Parts: sequence; structure tokens; C-alpha cells
Amino acid sequence: MSASQFTIAQKEYEKITRAAVEAYPGEACGVLLGRNGETVISEAVICGNEETSDLSGRNYLISSKALLIIESEAAEKGLDVIGIFHSHPDKEAVLSGKDKDHMIPGLIYPVISVTSGGVSSVRGYAAGLSGEISEMHIRVN
Repeated sequence: MSASQFTIAQKEYEKITRAAVEAYPGEACGVLLGRNGETVISEAVICGNEETSDLSGRNYLISSKALLIIESEAAEKGLDVIGIFHSHPDKEAVLSGKDKDHMIPGLIYPVISVTSGGVSSVRGYAAGLSGEISEMHIRVN
């Protein structure tokens, strides 16, 4: 993905930031829908965090089954999976090494920094086909 920004509807932005607050002190996660090749997020789907090996709740996992169901339902609406978001409880909205290792080129990755006081920042990232990672400007409309 070569775009330097993505757009997310206000309602969907509020949905993902609310999910981060509600999941605190654990990590929230979900899937972002839009059209392939575009950087406009039209729908956010909040997923249950399936990570069970990390008792701290500071990692996330979206199950393959949930992802298949989301992809199927998105296709019925003419949409595609174009991103994955998650939160960083009590940490900055900066990609961890694990986050970077699991990025899929072409997808958008918003990271939400959340504390007990609420959301402190949201930053977006993307990985290119050759593995380069770039920060993306977030436009909420």
C-alpha cells in the first residue's frame, strides 16, 4: 500500500476507540472493512480477543473462524477486509516487534493507546510488499 493516509467514518472511529476503552486493561481487536485497493474504512467489526496463552491480556488474536465469517459477511455487502486494529493498554500507539512481524502487506493497522483515563492516541501503519512499514495519517470524517 503506497497511500500515506486512510479515512475512517466518525461512527466507526468511535466504535474502535470505545472497544479499546471497554477492553482495558486487556487488548481490544477487530477487523476493518472497505474496498480492496482503497484506503477508506467503511465498517469496523469488533472481535473477541482469542489470545489465551498470555494471562496479562497484552496481546491479541483474532480466530481464523471469526476472520472467515467476517470475510464472508463482508463479501455479501461488497466489502473486503482492508485492515486490523488493536489497542495498546498503558503503552504508546507504536507497533511492537510482534505487531511488525505479523503485519500483512496491503492492510491498514490502526493502533490505539489506551489508559485507565481513556484513549490517549491513535496511530495508523501499513506494510509494503517488500516489508517496509510506514506510518499513515488518519482522517476521520
